[in-house]
Amino acid sequence: MLRKNCLILNFTANSYHWGCFGTSIEIYNTLVERGYYVNYLPVEQTHTPLPELPQQISDFDSSSIAKRFTTANMPMVRAITQADLVLCNGEGTLHEHALGPWQLLYLMYFAKKYANKTVALINHSAYPSGNLEPSEKVDQFYGEILKHLDLVASREIHSTQILKRLGVNAVQSFDCLPRFIARNGYKRSVSPDGPIILAGGVSLNNIMAKQLAAALHPLLEGDRKAVYLAGAKNNPAPEDLKHFEQMKSELPQLELLNASDMDEWIDGISSASLLVSARFHHTIAAASLQTPVVCLPSNTPKIEGICSMLGLEPPIPPTEPDWQGRVQAASERALSGNQPVITDETWQTILNLGEANFLNL
Repeated sequence: MLRKNCLILNFTANSYHWGCFGTSIEIYNTLVERGYYVNYLPVEQTHTPLPELPQQISDFDSSSIAKRFTTANMPMVRAITQADLVLCNGEGTLHEHALGPWQLLYLMYFAKKYANKTVALINHSAYPSGNLEPSEKVDQFYGEILKHLDLVASREIHSTQILKRLGVNAVQSFDCLPRFIARNGYKRSVSPDGPIILAGGVSLNNIMAKQLAAALHPLLEGDRKAVYLAGAKNNPAPEDLKHFEQMKSELPQLELLNASDMDEWIDGISSASLLVSARFHHTIAAASLQTPVVCLPSNTPKIEGICSMLGLEPPIPPTEPDWQGRVQAASERALSGNQPVITDETWQTILNLGEANFLNL
């Protein structure tokens, strides 16, 4: 078989936390199974300023700027031109008007317009305004870029609705982490006597982290442990250890599990009686492993989107009155077995939706 060349943009296996690793490796493995050999550009490159990048929306269609960009970024452009498929692992990058989304949108548009490649955007959330509301400033820009791509697969329903509003022919998919969990045969079971696992999140500040820990303090009487889950292959989330320190100031018994590999990260979640988190992939992993979860919002409504699809209670915003009381009450319900976990039917549905990330590729 003559293998085709796929270039993955925004590859996250080596960064942030183990959930990103599982998602990116699942994409990588699926592409190999489909007959590709795979190269990638890491997520750090998405967020590092590129020379000769267009500065205005109108510059995206400038052939002279594209030529200067090519000269200044020859190794990256060569990787694009040598690929048969340019596949962007969008994750949570595409929101608002910032460097990361701006560069990623241009790389996809460059690959399509100037290199004439098949371009797919998969496994992603899209919030041009940063939330569910329209934005006159960036909506049209996102829509005009993404309309040109060969496949746009959104991993949760709120992003799909936004994309369709923008005139993008988006396919409903799901995050690839459940496919990784299924592929590797991780045990899916409830552990009612396990520890409470806590995780931070990009949307939490230090005060919120302390308040979250304080809300859980009454649930930790007796022998039940509390464990903060961190860890990544490389380049861990910078806020993780800060959040751990803030939470430990309220919960002196809080332990740190800095997972050294994917198995340890998965085992930490699957052996828990409850996960309390503001992280997207931690929430998906817990739901996939049948661990009850109480979640807080992330920096966009992406967790709200997956909770709606999974039949889970929505995130509890730490900006609302008595949010600590709501977290405590939801956690008590979960520890009593009265918090929803996903059904086998839902599990199969999200695995099938994950397949849509690779439609016709």
